[in-house]
Amino acid sequence: MARKKVPAVVIDDDRETLKGLLRLHDYAPRKESCSTAVLQIKDAALLEAEERLAQLMELVNAVREEIDIKREEFHNSITDAKAEVIVQYGSDALAVETIGLRRKSERRPARRRAA
Repeated sequence: MARKKVPAVVIDDDRETLKGLLRLHDYAPRKESCSTAVLQIKDAALLEAEERLAQLMELVNAVREEIDIKREEFHNSITDAKAEVIVQYGSDALAVETIGLRRKSERRPARRRAA
């Protein structure tokens, strides 16, 4: 079963609670896991994990940008190659069909609209 994600606003409230606990000098919990020392360690671990996530997201976004640039470069080169095939072989050659375009002779003639 998947864990329920704790919203960031709740974590913000929890951090405020920890600050309040730190001001209670006579706070002595029965559970060791509720001590301010343990809570500070867990908060520090969470902050570190959040920082790692932020760094990884920056890396992911940079790679996505690189992919977008490479895709555009590839697409533009393919578009240029199609134009080169038409120039080299002509717009009605079988080579035009080979690269996925429609030959000029197979296009429907434009119909005139009645006025």
